[in-house]
Amino acid sequence: MAWQWGLIAAELGRPGPESMLAELLPISDQLVTLGTGCVSWGSMHDVVAMLLRATGDVAGARLHARAAVETHRRLGLSHLERRSGTVLHQLDALCHRGRPTR
Repeated sequence: MAWQWGLIAAELGRPGPESMLAELLPISDQLVTLGTGCVSWGSMHDVVAMLLRATGDVAGARLHARAAVETHRRLGLSHLERRSGTVLHQLDALCHRGRPTR
């Protein structure tokens, strides 16, 4: 359930994105699953990328978004690969516009 709070923190800033990062970063290489594992929301790297973006770390966010794209590609999850690719494209656009990164 922490990943859901991570999404909320990334969008609304509450709970604090930093506290959610502390919880989710160590497990960023896992898949987000519901119930007994028969439903998946994809790579935790997606949520971590959004949280890093919310804290201003666009460079770190890009690394995690790229890891999510690669994870979804490796698993053959093309719909999730496209979603992660959209996040990566948005982050790349931020960098190209000269926005500061950490």
